[in-house]
Amino acid sequence: TINTDASGKLTCGTGVVSGTGTDNYIPRWNGTDTLEDSVIYQTDNGNVGIGTTTPGATLEVEGTGKITGDFTLSNGTETSPSIVLSTNTSGNYSIYNSFGTIMFENGLGTVQVQLGQDGKLTVPTIDPQYEIDGKIYATYVPDYSGGVRTETAGKTKLNNELIFIIDFDELETGSDLWLFAETTDFGENMENLILLLTPEGSQANLWYELFPSENLVVIHGDKQTSFSFKFSAPREDWQKHPNLIK
Repeated sequence: TINTDASGKLTCGTGVVSGTGTDNYIPRWNGTDTLEDSVIYQTDNGNVGIGTTTPGATLEVEGTGKITGDFTLSNGTETSPSIVLSTNTSGNYSIYNSFGTIMFENGLGTVQVQLGQDGKLTVPTIDPQYEIDGKIYATYVPDYSGGVRTETAGKTKLNNELIFIIDFDELETGSDLWLFAETTDFGENMENLILLLTPEGSQANLWYELFPSENLVVIHGDKQTSFSFKFSAPREDWQKHPNLIK
């Protein structure tokens, strides 16, 4: 039972609790019968500071800290994203985000790192995934000096009229060429589009024509041949990522 004696001191059982304190400091025991200020400070609005008397958040710590076990950051709802910082007995550290995306920000911009639905670690500024018509498509972009570009390649052959037509409006959804066309910037007159052609097993001559208004590329040859092709074009967001950073 806690009581007050004649001098105004708190008594607990047969002992006397004494000490003085400062407003807003959480008290601590010094010995078995004396209370004094601790380093924990609570403002009138409920913020708690350790090492500071002006906490600007629910909890603010000034100084070093150590956590043994997992540390979870969340906005407090079961369905909200959360980040868990943890370590195992082997000394390996991990950062886990329940929604798959971790963002690093400073005053110059944001780097977003995520694990895609295909299990691929993705940094969207250089190796993005695209959501098209509600489905996620992955791209695999090589390191390229000359802007942020997307490339694709394939093999085919000329028809009996010694031509091969690529109609970008009629491609199979999800195919390599379709994804290339959907995620790049050809330019108004296809001026950004690069096409390389190589005949297979012959000395055939190959060339191509561009038809921007019809979204077509027509490949010609002077004899029947199979050939490989390689397209290259700036990625749709290329203007956000110039070569010169600063």
